[in-house]
Amino acid sequence: MAKEMIEPTTAHDLLNNVVPYLVAGGLKGLASTLWTTLKSAFTKPENQTLVLDLEKNPTDKTLRDKVETTLQSELEKNKELTSQLVDLLKQVQASEEHQNIVKQTGDNNIAVTGKITGSTISINQK
Repeated sequence: MAKEMIEPTTAHDLLNNVVPYLVAGGLKGLASTLWTTLKSAFTKPENQTLVLDLEKNPTDKTLRDKVETTLQSELEKNKELTSQLVDLLKQVQASEEHQNIVKQTGDNNIAVTGKITGSTISINQK
């Protein structure tokens, strides 16, 4: 029987959708549930330390890459958890709390993200 492979971007997609909440300093609602469930994939003490370190330093690219590689390996072993995480990810993406976070520096920058309804946007330029 051939081994079923999951999409190689699954761990990447999961982290891409939860790490911005860590960077912004707040996991709420479905994003919190997704993160808690994601952390359950890390059963070895050294892997748990990786995840806790990522919580403290979510912008550390090297650390994030290690977490992603470890998570991908764990997801390939546990299809049930993978399915649960993908379902949660879809719920987070469809929720009102899902947001894009944009960091900009400098002058004359404009960014509009997320769901905007019934709003008037005025941009005052000098």
